[in-house]
Order: sequence, then C-alpha cells, then structure tokens
Amino acid sequence: MKKLVFAALFMAFMASWALAGSISTNYATGNDKLVNDPRVLADGGIDLDEQSSTDWITWSDGNAMGTLFNGSELALVGTFTSATNASSFPAGVPMKLFGGSATNTGVIWGQETADGGDLDVGEGYSYTLNLNAGEYRLYTYVSARRSVNDFVLTINDGTATTNSIIGWSKLSSSGSAGQNDAEWVSEFTLDNAGTVSVSWLLNTDNGAGGTDWMGIRAAAIEEIVPPGTATLLLDPDDQLDIALSAPATTSIGTVDLSFLYGPGSNNVDITSVSFSNVSHGAGSFTSTNTFPINLTNSSPTVETLAIEFDNGVAALTNGESASASIEIAWTELTSGITNTALLPVAALYDDAPAALLLNPSDALSFMVFTPATMSTGTVAVSYTEQTAFPTNVSITGIDLTDTNLAVFSVLTGLPINLTDPDPSNDFFEIEFDASTLSGGDTATGNVVVTWVEEGDVTEHESVLPMQASVHSLLPVSGSISNIGTVFPTNNVVVESKTTLDEQVVVKRVGTFGSSGYSKFGQEIKAASLSPGNSTFDGLVLRMRQNADMTSASGANQLQIWFGKINETTGATNETLSLETFNCAGVDFKKNKYFQFGLGSSVNFDPSALAANESYAFQLWWTSDDPSNTLPFWRGNGTNTVAGGFYSEVDATYSDTTFPIAMTNRNENQDLHFALVNSAGTSVEIGDVTVVIDGSNLIMGWEGVAGASYAVQRTEDLVDEPWSNIVTGISGEGTITVTNDTTDPEAFYRTVLE
Repeated sequence: MKKLVFAALFMAFMASWALAGSISTNYATGNDKLVNDPRVLADGGIDLDEQSSTDWITWSDGNAMGTLFNGSELALVGTFTSATNASSFPAGVPMKLFGGSATNTGVIWGQETADGGDLDVGEGYSYTLNLNAGEYRLYTYVSARRSVNDFVLTINDGTATTNSIIGWSKLSSSGSAGQNDAEWVSEFTLDNAGTVSVSWLLNTDNGAGGTDWMGIRAAAIEEIVPPGTATLLLDPDDQLDIALSAPATTSIGTVDLSFLYGPGSNNVDITSVSFSNVSHGAGSFTSTNTFPINLTNSSPTVETLAIEFDNGVAALTNGESASASIEIAWTELTSGITNTALLPVAALYDDAPAALLLNPSDALSFMVFTPATMSTGTVAVSYTEQTAFPTNVSITGIDLTDTNLAVFSVLTGLPINLTDPDPSNDFFEIEFDASTLSGGDTATGNVVVTWVEEGDVTEHESVLPMQASVHSLLPVSGSISNIGTVFPTNNVVVESKTTLDEQVVVKRVGTFGSSGYSKFGQEIKAASLSPGNSTFDGLVLRMRQNADMTSASGANQLQIWFGKINETTGATNETLSLETFNCAGVDFKKNKYFQFGLGSSVNFDPSALAANESYAFQLWWTSDDPSNTLPFWRGNGTNTVAGGFYSEVDATYSDTTFPIAMTNRNENQDLHFALVNSAGTSVEIGDVTVVIDGSNLIMGWEGVAGASYAVQRTEDLVDEPWSNIVTGISGEGTITVTNDTTDPEAFYRTVLE
C-alpha cells in the first residue's frame, strides 16, 4: 500500500518551465483535500495500489470525482482513435493507446508502418479542464509496454507551458517485453482562472521494436487548501506567572488574547485549553473560561483567558513553585484547521514566617584605640511579617553568650516593641569595656535576641556574633606635604615612574568575615640603587582618588615600614625604620604627589645587602572609621624598578601583623613612587608680601612649577576655621593675587593645595 503524497517509487528528471506559477515535487501533507473524493485518507494522501489495476480503475471511474476524466474525455495525440480493451479494463474505461499490433482486437490502434507500428515521440494523451485560480496537485499513474525511456508531462494554461520529463519505474511485468509503470505527483499554481490542458506524450522514440502501447491508468486533480493565515497574540507571550500567598489556596493569572487578521479576514475561536508537563499534580492548573472564546475584533481588542492554580492539589510549601505548559487550541473560522499555541505557566507559593532583621547581620564589631577604653555598638532591628497572618513583633530578651572575657554589656531596656515592618528606626546598643585590656587584646561572644510575634507565645532566637579588639597607637613621627602635580626630579634616590594602571588602597573594613586590613609593599633590589646615593628621608606617592580627611577625627594613622626582606620567601629580615603619619586634617587630592617625610634618614646602600636579600617598604592603615581609606597609583609594565609589588588583605580587621611577608611579588608592577632627599623635593612657600591698596588686598610670593596654591582667610585664629577665598593658583616665579576686602580685621595665608 502506498500514499501518493509520500510516493517513493518514481524517478523524475525536471526540465525548465514558464507556467504562471510553477510545477514542483514538494507536495504538501496535513489538511489538504482531494476535491470531492471520499477515499482521501485522514492525512490528505490518496490510497494508491499500483499492483491492482482494479483499484486504479475504480478510483478513476469518472463518477467519484468531478475533476477526474474518463477514457471518453481523453484526446489522442497522434493518428489514433479511441476504443475499449475489454481484456484489460472494464467497459467504458478505455484508457490504453496501442500501436500497430494487429493481435489486440477490440482496441484502438493505428498503422505506424515507418517504425514497425510502434508509438512515436510526441504521441500520447491530452485532457482539457477549467480551473479557478489557485494551487493544485496532479496525480498520475501511467503504464507502457516495451519502453525503456520516458515521457513528458505537459501543463498549459493557454499562455505558458511547463514540461516535466518523467522516467519509468518498472513495477510489474507483462509478457516477455515487460511492462513499465510510473506514478507521479506534480504541483502547480494558476494565477488566473481559465482552461488548462494536460498531456502525457512519449519523449523518446526507441525505433523498431520499441513502445507497443502506453496508457493513463489513473489521474486526478487536487486543489491545495491553504492553512489559516490569522495570527494569535498572547500577553504575556513568554510565561504566565501566578503568585499565591497563604492563607489563600487558589490564585488566578490571566492571559490577554487577541489576533491579527490574515488575508481571508476571518475571526478566531479559542476552542479549548489543556495542560501538559504539569509538575505538581494533574488538575493543579485549570481554566475557568467557557469555550469557545470568540475573538471577533482584531488587536488591540482582547479577550481574557483565566488560568487558576490550586495549591490544594499541588501541595506546595513556602518558596516552592509549580509549572506546566498551557496548550491553547484555536482556529480561524472557515479554515477547518486547529492550531495550538503553547505558553509556559509557573506558580510560586508564599507562606513565609515572620523574620527578625539585624543590621549588621553578620557580626557586631568594636575597636578601641588607646588611650580610649570604651566603644559602643549599635544594632538596628526590624522585621518582616509572616505571609498568612501578619502581626507585630516584640523583642523580649537580649543575652550575651559564649564570651571569652567579661567585657560586654547590654545598654538597652526591654521589651522593644516593633510596630512597623522593615524599615524601622528601632535599635539596641552593646558596650565594649576595654579598661582592663591592652593593645593587641581581643574579645568575642554572641548576642542572642529572643523575640515573639504579637498574640503568639512561641519564642524565636536570632544570634549575632561579636568581636572586639584593642589597638595601641604609635606616636606620630613623620610629616605629610603636598608637593603638587609634577613628579620629583631633584635628589631622587630611586624612582618607579611607571605607566599609571590602577589604584591600590590601604583600608580597614570593619566587618568581620569580610575583607579587613589591606597592606601592600614594594621590593627594591640592589640593582635599582647606586652606591653612595642611597640615603633618603622621604617617600613620594601619587594619589589615585580624593581622600579628604580635613574633618576626620579619631585614629587615622598611616604606618610605613622600611627594611630588608628575603628575596626568595619575602620574609622580613631587618627593620630599618617604622614611621607613623597622622592623616587626620589632610586633604589628599586626586593625582597630586604627597611626600611622606621621615623623622630620620634611611640608607638603602646596596653594599649593605646580604646574598639573596632586597630592600623594601610597606604601608598599612589604622582607622576607627572604615570609610576612611587612602588610594594610591600603581603602575604596570614599563619603567619599573628591579623588584616587585605585593599586596594582601587580612581575614579580619583585628590582624595587626605588620610588617608582612611579601610572598609572590609581581615584578611587572610597581607603586608609582620615589625615594627622595627632602632638600631637593619639598616645596616651601617663601616670604609672602601683603599690600593694602584701598579696598584691595594684594598678596605675592614665588611659585614653584607643578605646585598649586590657595589663599585662605579667617577672622579668628583660635575659634574659627580657615576658608578658601581663591584656589587653584599655579605658576612659576612671582605670583600676585588681588582680592577685594572691606573687613575691618581679618587674617590671610597662602597654602599648598
């Protein structure tokens, strides 16, 4: 059994054509219909059995199909007339054309004496029918005797002709010469209604002893009905999300349905909705609509599809989700075609309990810098309501547990009634008493907060770790000066004038469990130093970002270590100097060079280094304000010194190890720095001249290249701060600034920015 739509037993050799439309072998399946033929299969194919001529004759008997021709409608092409071959076909269906064989009595045959009575090239059958404009499919079953060649199928609409050369495929045998059969499907398009002529003609003359006969066993024309061309629109079109919050057990999500007309301008019906790939129980997703849903106006007019999620079926717990695929069946009216649109759906169930929120949430940290002895930590408290039955929250207990030292105490009274969910302004305080501790000591413990929901006696606990440390500040030994925007050029002992690449920051982040102290260092090998020119008393660094500490209070100390390290391990071998700089009150300007002047000189004489030893300096930062940091420029690639850069971040801010081992130094990176003798690098403002000219104050001084100056004013040297009246003053040589003043009394000064 074969379905001609999927015909496999044929050979086709296509020639060129110029018909309005085209012939092709790409025949469609699906919902195509053979006109008026009750024997069309469900998928649109035709049940063809080329081994049974009776089936073919019945199928083409001229009664079952209006576009089907019978033998009396066929026109002979050649010198022949039509009659019945009763031995092969039933009466009334003369479908064979014979050559000159005199033995076939009762059939039509012609005298073809030139080639022994055989059929010639161009002889065969033709048929004429009237068709409307549209797409068509032609089915043909042709047989021939003693033919080893092919025939030409021709379709002509009166204005253009297209030819398809079709080869034979031997399906059966008849006599010694054999019988050759060909089954064929062709598609063509007519742009205009009219008369169409179809012909089947022998293509090759085999000469004497060639083709005895050929016959059209069956043929039919099928109109191809195009599918519906409307477009269904869904909103949302990617996924329908349904939220369900306790105590409710069901929730509905909606999809807006609309459509765009196709060329036929037909309306659309939503005929049904089903669900597949359901993750949590059949029936957990349903539609509450009555079907069909009639879409009678195109977009933007919409109808609503309602999808209900039932957690009584799905049995989700808090935070779980269920999913499925919505299968929406729809049809364009009059098309007879059912389409399916797929839309994922997901339902999320919220049955969250109440939760107490503490800020900080990971740990409460304390730092005490001697000579101070006390530090107070504040914990902000708020809550989130439970989903099902939201109520207020009350803190009924604050206990300090697992403490290694008796140095913590609770300052806030109880209960703390939280009447507004997050965010709120409620808090409690814990005090750290370091009066009995020394620098380097640490203390730890936990804050256990007990709380209940209003109307519920069930107690809940939230735990917050505590960590505290005591630090002894070193006396300040160094000074800080702004030397402008120009890299120093005089009395430079060693420099790394690298291409600026990125910033490195000394900082302390006061949150336990996250980054803490950051420390970094610079190695300087002997090859970078010159004997006899290795003593310095200043380190020059360039700022990467602004760090204004003019209003900073408390501890803001930068420590710089100078010494020797092991070239292999990076371990510190010897300390040559440890300087402390108080950064409070300094306005560190972006891209300005700052010189950190040492209390005493340091000698990096290369001859003083042992084998496998280098010089180095390191920086670290001590501050009781984690937001205060110092960012410096680091370079990369070119103009680096012999040596390398190293940085690390301690696990907690309480690690006061300094200096550090400089392992795995990067020799392609350097700080942007210079070691200098202050005699040639510091910028000083010499004698300032002041002249009063009427209401004008005229100040003058000698400027240095690269330096930036400001003129400041105050009315009280003791109680009033200095304020800028002119900034950004630069120039080399004599600088003069004129300012209008009517003050009876004021103080003025010139400073480096």
